[in-house]
Amino acid sequence: MKSDFYDLEWLDDKAYLTNHDGYVYIYEPGKAVSSVRIGSPVYDINFSLDKKHAVLSTKAGVYRLHLSDLTVTMQHPIYESAQTLFVDGEMLIATSHGLYMDYKGKVYELIPNTEFNRYALTQYNELVYAGSIEGLFVLDKGILLNDIVNSFKTIEFKNANSKSNLLLAIFLAALIALISILLYHNRQRKRQVEKLTRRALAINPENIRQVVLDNPSIISVESVA
Repeated sequence: MKSDFYDLEWLDDKAYLTNHDGYVYIYEPGKAVSSVRIGSPVYDINFSLDKKHAVLSTKAGVYRLHLSDLTVTMQHPIYESAQTLFVDGEMLIATSHGLYMDYKGKVYELIPNTEFNRYALTQYNELVYAGSIEGLFVLDKGILLNDIVNSFKTIEFKNANSKSNLLLAIFLAALIALISILLYHNRQRKRQVEKLTRRALAINPENIRQVVLDNPSIISVESVA
């Protein structure tokens, strides 16, 4: 396994190892190493309070690895999630663009537009420490949990695939509109050319002679014109 390894956690005599290639490797003494594909670089591994899930912080967002059957589900598509931390049952999420909290199923934005460091999220007694490139943030978890609903706004993150699909749909619609406009103008040009062509075919010496014969009053070039 030649890759950059990020985190290692033990649970029930099993080691869970995460790395850049998008896999979680599981080592158990006396057994072969198994792996689960996540599909995105896994920076951090944490365990739910009931120890039934592994919470994975990845480049694409926060995933849950169900330990019973090793199935994977996306929990929050918060890109560049670096680390998670459980604070009295609620989950903090440190990312490259802010600090968030999953509080009763909703994601709240605590500190926006700040790049938080990997493995710099911890708690001691009643305080939570979050290290960032702008310095160390210290949060009182009692105040935080009591005021989060009233003091912080909720954030809804959309899956990157949904954004890609939306952008693709917009691009295709614009392309179809452009092609329709070009086809319309092309038909207009063809019609104009056909009109000009019919006029050119109608203006010839024989037709002019016939016009003069049919109209005795024409006695000059100006009249013919």
